[in-house]
Amino acid sequence: MAQELGIALVAQELSLCPDLSVKDSIWLGSVRVPLFHQQARFTKLAREALDLLGATRIRLDTPVRRLGRGERQLVEIARPLTRDARVLILDEPTATLSDAEIERIFSALVAIKRQGRPVVYITHRLAEVFQICDTVRRCQEISHTLYLRRDCFRDCFGLSGKIV
Repeated sequence: MAQELGIALVAQELSLCPDLSVKDSIWLGSVRVPLFHQQARFTKLAREALDLLGATRIRLDTPVRRLGRGERQLVEIARPLTRDARVLILDEPTATLSDAEIERIFSALVAIKRQGRPVVYITHRLAEVFQICDTVRRCQEISHTLYLRRDCFRDCFGLSGKIV
């Protein structure tokens, strides 16, 4: 149902199959294609999604187990892009990544944003909020939610100076 509505979640824990190729991992679970496909159109869409994310060096025939953690995260984000997701929900996508891998993910998010796709970004890292978010929603408890523009965030919480 979510795929049909254009909503996609990339959870903190990756859901890729290590023994499948990158291409098969991207299409696994899609309502549009069977598990083992060899159609040129799906290969092209998978390649375009990875290229958009700056993952041009990831080969589609590479088994997922040979990828680093950051590359696996990019493959995980490519999955909903091939499915025409209109809204991406990313739950702690940088939780276990190195600084260099985080920068790659942020660059990918900029590319997604340029396409006009909204991203719901869930994180506990305040510095990431200031680096990539346009608006902020702070949830202390389920019943109390505060929604602000990024430029108002610092004032509301009494923050001054650079957040690192």
